[in-house]
Amino acid sequence: MLITFSSSLNVVCLNWKQYDIVPLMDIGKKNEKRLKIYPRYNNILELFSYFMSFNFKNPSKLFSWFYSLFCPIYGKFYYKELLKAIELTGSESILDFGSGAGVLAKKIVKELSYEGKLTCLDRSDAFLKKARKKLRKYTNVDFILGDIREVGIPSNTFDIITISWVIHHLPKEELPDIIQSIVNALKSNGKVYVIEFLALPHGIAEEELFKFFNRMGLSESVVFRKKKTGIFEFKKK
Repeated sequence: MLITFSSSLNVVCLNWKQYDIVPLMDIGKKNEKRLKIYPRYNNILELFSYFMSFNFKNPSKLFSWFYSLFCPIYGKFYYKELLKAIELTGSESILDFGSGAGVLAKKIVKELSYEGKLTCLDRSDAFLKKARKKLRKYTNVDFILGDIREVGIPSNTFDIITISWVIHHLPKEELPDIIQSIVNALKSNGKVYVIEFLALPHGIAEEELFKFFNRMGLSESVVFRKKKTGIFEFKKK
């Protein structure tokens, strides 16, 4: 069975039986030469994970649609486990880092009282617009467009920072500075909760994830782990 997805940027053919992914051509060019045949993926999740590695900052309409559909379905179970672990009282100040279309953000804000506050931060204007629309009826939500290193968030601002399936998409050479900025925005005794895909080569190894936060002085604990996805808590001393 052959399924073809097309966007303004490229055409991707998926051999569903083999899980081969073959970009055929760049729509903006006349060159229709096959670019590369990617190795076979082990399961549907890994195939989706490759598809989700497309441009997050300036997503095509196809990718934006796919991501907004995929996250609520795949993430539903893990979001439930995450909220169970956080045990919100309702008055917290929370940053959802890399909030995307606002799927997790909406679940969080439902747990907050009028004393609580949620901030959604994302580098994609397209996804932040989706989050604004999804959360438009809530008055205790702020939205920040940009890089956390450059938007001027004051130190010791948030009680909790959530990061779901974001870190493995960031350039590794930028991770130390990005995580440093995340830690700076966290209050003393504040916590960072991370949901991550751990399977290589697409994901990030658990040990590597721990090292990035340990270097910033945070202690880690495993909240939940199932197959190739984990939920982790990092606490600021």
